[in-house]
This record gives sequence, structure tokens and C-alpha cells, in this order.
Amino acid sequence: MTLKWSPSSDNVGVLQYIIYNNGVHFAATQATSFTLSNVATGTPFSFSVRAIDAAGNLSHPTYDAVTVTTHGGGDMSPPSTPTNLAVASKTDNRIDLSWNLSTDNVGATEYYIFVNNSFWGRVPNPSYGILSDLTPRATYDIYIKAIDAAGNFSLPSNTLTVTLGEDTTPPSRPNAQLTFRTSTTISLRMSPGGYDGDIVRYVVSANNQQYYVPYSVNTESNFTVPNLAPGTTYNITVQAQ
Repeated sequence: MTLKWSPSSDNVGVLQYIIYNNGVHFAATQATSFTLSNVATGTPFSFSVRAIDAAGNLSHPTYDAVTVTTHGGGDMSPPSTPTNLAVASKTDNRIDLSWNLSTDNVGATEYYIFVNNSFWGRVPNPSYGILSDLTPRATYDIYIKAIDAAGNFSLPSNTLTVTLGEDTTPPSRPNAQLTFRTSTTISLRMSPGGYDGDIVRYVVSANNQQYYVPYSVNTESNFTVPNLAPGTTYNITVQAQ
């Protein structure tokens, strides 16, 4: 364990630094660092440092004492940084990742995936991962970290910035039902027919006249075609868009 501090200044010159543990003189040095060795596991320390000049004048102690307990034995070595994080393939709402495995003195056990600086999920040792249920046309910043059995994390991998393509899957044919009609109007009830993708509206066509009806998520949409001519035959179609 090594302590370090910034040097003090003095009108004549600093002679040495006195190191205290729990307020008791512990050691002295002329350097601005001090290394403890052969310390018993689990030993608590509370260090402070004072400078002393040739005249015996002591400075005030360091502003904050450093409190530390020595770590127990075991694996304290993190895995190497995973490299070559890359996009193996992607669709409108999915990204498949690949990377080179990390090395570790015991062995990396998992990889943590971070998306837009937030934890996404973890995968076991194989060097690939899948991000699914993503938003089409969205941009994602992705990196990973390896972790070993002792809980030591590697440094983050390279960061990928991935923008997904546009949604090219058309919506399913919507359901449309005639609910009411008069001599000049026809009322319809509409709902998605299956995959609803990014539906934003229904397009209702009455012969050559088109009407745009907002799409309501998880509910049916109702629309009345107005200003129809009595006694006229109309070809009514509904499309999701």
C-alpha cells in the first residue's frame, strides 16, 4: 500500500514529513510518498501527514485523514480489455455483436453490455451478444466489459455507434368493419391486423377521395366518411400507414 501527497512549502525548507496512524506517530520520510509492506490482511488504518522544517515547526495535518482497510487475499487482477467489438449483423430492431475474448489469470466468466451508458445485460463467456427489440432508425452507443469470478471488471472495450435502418416491413392489412350508415355517411371501426410496426395513421379511401385517420395504440379507431351522394355506390378501402 502506497501513500502519496502534495509537497509542502516553507520559507527555509521542509525537512521531512511525519506520518500518523490514528493520531500516533507512525513513520517519517523526506519523500512525498510512503509504501507500507507486509501488512496483515484486514488491518484498518487512518493516516494523516504533517510537514516539519529544520526549526522543528510542524504544519497542520492533512485536511482529510485517509482511512483504509487492507484487502484480503485472492484474485485482484482484472481481465484484459475485450477488443474488436464489432457488429456481426443487424436488422431494423436487432444488433448482433462480436468481440475478441479477454484473458484473465483465472478466467473471465461473463461480459457486461452497456448501451447508451446504461447496463443492458450480460452474456456468458462466448464472444457474441444479441441486442433485440430495439427501435428502428435509433442510434445506439455500445461497449462491453469483461468480469472474472472474483468480480474484477476489465476496462471498457471500444465503443460502437450503430444506427439502425428504416423499418421496411409494411403493416399487416388492418381490420375494418362497417358500423353504421346513412344516406350521406358511412361509419367504420378499424384496428391493426397483426404486425403494427410504426403505424401512424389509417388511410380511408372512398372512390377517389382519401381521408387520414390517426392511429390509436392498443385501441380501435372510428371514422365516419362524410358528404356522400345518396344512391351512389362507393368502394371503401382502408390501409395502415
